[in-house]
Amino acid sequence: MAGSQVENRGREEKALPWILTLFGTAVGAGILYLPLQAGSSGIWAFVLLSLFIFPIIYYSHSYVVTLLLLEISPQNYAGVVGHFMGRIFGLLIILAFLITFYTILLSYAMGLNASIGPHIPQFSLMNINWAQNNILIIIILLVFALVQMINKKIMLTFMSFFSLVLIIILFGISISLVPLWDYSIFYQLPELHDLAAEALRILPILVLSLVFFPAISSMVIAFRSHPGVRPLKTRMRLQSAIFITSMLLWFFILFFVFSCSLSLTPEELAHAIKENLNSLTILSYKEGLSPQIANLGELFVILALFTSFIGIFFAVKEAAQELVREVIALLTWKKRGPIKYERGVDIIIHLLIYFSLWAIATQNPSFMNIFSDFISPLVVFFLFILPILILIKARGFHILMQPTSLFIVFSGILLHFSYEIGAYLQNLLESHKL
Repeated sequence: MAGSQVENRGREEKALPWILTLFGTAVGAGILYLPLQAGSSGIWAFVLLSLFIFPIIYYSHSYVVTLLLLEISPQNYAGVVGHFMGRIFGLLIILAFLITFYTILLSYAMGLNASIGPHIPQFSLMNINWAQNNILIIIILLVFALVQMINKKIMLTFMSFFSLVLIIILFGISISLVPLWDYSIFYQLPELHDLAAEALRILPILVLSLVFFPAISSMVIAFRSHPGVRPLKTRMRLQSAIFITSMLLWFFILFFVFSCSLSLTPEELAHAIKENLNSLTILSYKEGLSPQIANLGELFVILALFTSFIGIFFAVKEAAQELVREVIALLTWKKRGPIKYERGVDIIIHLLIYFSLWAIATQNPSFMNIFSDFISPLVVFFLFILPILILIKARGFHILMQPTSLFIVFSGILLHFSYEIGAYLQNLLESHKL
């Protein structure tokens, strides 16, 4: 008996590489702009939100794991959606899921091109604007294609290492800024209605900066692919990984946000927002800090874009595979099943994704309106609303009797409308002040 337990333990998927991969998926370059949001909107709004952000992130991602464990055989997010939502609705939702995360993936590819391009002339004799050169984006995408084709354990090792570097950078900068903290900002107590308006406006920005569920499917499938491990133990290990990832994000990201916010003056914040500078760039101009902190910020951006790209790619590839299955089932009037020549189809999907990324990225499209109007609401829907809807269909309405289910549904609805409510409330308050 003891020998069997040791053998099973040896076959279990290691959790730490996946925890770091989930962390890296969540941490994008936008994290560097969060301190500016906190400073300009008021530190007390962030203090208030810090009390609620952990349960929002943890329980929402925990329900995604519960959703993925509904199927007896390991399935990814898009596969579970296709199974429970029927052919037509399932196909439409998978298509929306694919478009949503493909758009995010495209923005990361363009961000890497813009971040790496300006540094290449330092190591090259050619005087070329690499950020505007089509060759660089091809090289970047080829590197990612090679990373995707290598052994998954090696890829997880890469992701774990880069995510660990991100944690070290975040924590190191946060600690180094402590001597510069200005506590007087806490003495400026806002009115209750002002606090509510600011918190509502910041809430969706903060929550969407901590989302890591696109990579959860791959982790769940990896954990369930080891025979001999009890399902209950697998569930507990998965939920534990989600808890630890949520806690790491909550601590390191919020510590970084608070540390930067307390170190910047109102004048520095206003200048950073006006010039569209991130928090580390504006801190590099500060007396008593090394200008090299800006270089550290550039390294952080590149690593964050790299880890986020890989994490989001998991979701895009899985959605594309499920879309092919759904289309084949719809055209042949058969049940969804394994794809014939799956390896060949997988290669074609990779080629289509990377070629289309290159073709669109070279046109340098703008995504600001698309993200605010479509992508962000869809991410909220896929993370907060859809898992609950499918769990209701699978287990019945009694799922809504659980307090955590109601909390997630309420959080999802609030996130859909909180920015508009906060902006409306703020405009209303300003008009009354006039």
